[in-house]
Amino acid sequence: MPVLQSSRRGVLRTGLVAVGIGTAGCADESPGESDSDSRTERVSSPDTASIRGDTATPLVRRKPESDDAGGGDEGGDSDADAGTEAASDLLLVLTGSTAVDELEYDRDREESDAVRSLLAGTSFGEESVIVYQDRVGECYAHRLEYVEGNTRRVTLQFCRVKRDASIACDLDREQLQATFVRVPFAYEAEPTDRSVGVSSTCETSPGTDGDSDGSEDGLTNVEGAE
Repeated sequence: MPVLQSSRRGVLRTGLVAVGIGTAGCADESPGESDSDSRTERVSSPDTASIRGDTATPLVRRKPESDDAGGGDEGGDSDADAGTEAASDLLLVLTGSTAVDELEYDRDREESDAVRSLLAGTSFGEESVIVYQDRVGECYAHRLEYVEGNTRRVTLQFCRVKRDASIACDLDREQLQATFVRVPFAYEAEPTDRSVGVSSTCETSPGTDGDSDGSEDGLTNVEGAE
């Protein structure tokens, strides 16, 4: 059943200067950095939609550019190029309707209805959509707890939850999950600082009602997604 996970947003404004990068100590802003650039915004339980499948390649990718100019390569580097494209597709930033039109994914999947709804409801120019793809056990799902960032930085924090007991699955199998996330940052280009965290359990995020699904284990944060 297609579900657009649309919890109410708890937006917390903080005075953090940097997210996900190793600048030590100091709270001083750079001379050329404005307050709007340095202020970090956290959105708890943002609007998301997901598709998943059994595939070794990304479920979502940008349409390949047609290289008519200088097309003399004999395919010697084609495999390497394909691998590079696949890696870059694991985190996509959609800044407008043109970027949405350039996406390739299976629009016939049942879950794609929720994806279409999320994309159609995004106010590009004020918001952007981030697509993150990662492998997860077939009996589990990655749920996004919060997004943190600004117009130059973004951090995604996921947690692992058990899927509905009615879903047939194999504990020994993995699938690829592509999560579309609507964020309140109007990116004009790829954010320069990006990081992803995955926790084995879900903490209660600010602004939620404490529904920490599937949190039987002790909390273990994993810095940086695979």
